[in-house]
Amino acid sequence: MKDKLFARGTGEYWYDGNAFNFRRYLTKEPIVLHFKNIIELKTGYWHAGKWGGRHPIIKFIWEQDGMRLSSGFLLYRHKDVTENMIREFQGYINANRN
Repeated sequence: MKDKLFARGTGEYWYDGNAFNFRRYLTKEPIVLHFKNIIELKTGYWHAGKWGGRHPIIKFIWEQDGMRLSSGFLLYRHKDVTENMIREFQGYINANRN
């Protein structure tokens, strides 16, 4: 619940080679997941008790302040687009580990 990470909702996202950002509508500050802190990427149809309606959810497994966290996002309703995004994110994760 720290840093408003527990909250759910729709919003907008953007990313670059360093971080994935998600800002819920009606909030000012985005959640920032730095690729250097991401341990693993997973997909599924459920995250934190919410069902994606047969649409793939990208789950970022990451660390912050000694805690292992999981943040899930339904970004696209098409599996092939989601798989392409995961490959792109994995490239950023690998580049930021060096």
